[in-house]
Amino acid sequence: MRVKIDEVRERAFSYGAATLTDAELVSIVATMPLERARGLFEELGGLNKLASCDVQTISNGKCAGPAKGLILSAAFELGRRAQVKQFNAGQQIKQPKDVADRFIPLMRDLQHEEFWVIHLNKANIIIKHAVISKGGVSASVVDAHEVFRMAILDRAASIILMHNHPSGNPEPSREDIALTRAIADAGAVLQLPVYDHIIVAGSQYTSFKERRLM
Repeated sequence: MRVKIDEVRERAFSYGAATLTDAELVSIVATMPLERARGLFEELGGLNKLASCDVQTISNGKCAGPAKGLILSAAFELGRRAQVKQFNAGQQIKQPKDVADRFIPLMRDLQHEEFWVIHLNKANIIIKHAVISKGGVSASVVDAHEVFRMAILDRAASIILMHNHPSGNPEPSREDIALTRAIADAGAVLQLPVYDHIIVAGSQYTSFKERRLM
């Protein structure tokens, strides 16, 4: 039986969006037929995979296209941001968990590795975060010069390194440890200390500071 999108909308109005299936929700958000939404799931491997895809991957599929791909990509990004715990602009970073609570929802669904640097002022308040590199599923290429160039331009007093492990394993590799120590040593010379390095793996995280790895 073919279900029309108008019928799905009526059900959502009557009983709430929580009563809809994943495919029905996607059909409403992207204003596409339910059959195409189901096809999108089959094509990309379900809701979680769809949510982690970039706009180009969604758009290049048979069931979406650029306009629908952009709508869905924006919707999933809003969802990730909505999951970030309340964090006021002037709130001070006091422990690694403060950083994890804010940034895990933004990183945990990434299917490739990214390396971010968080810039802090003298009061340990976040100025901004910068994406330094994007890599494959196993490693990213990090330019230490770029790490400090952007932090200096922002007049940061200290920085926090952060990257994700798409594998789901939060344990730091030997390469992670060596890279962290090299950047921390360079920061000491520049008088721009590295406060911590946090690895995100799904909803888990590892803090180098808590593990005494730096």
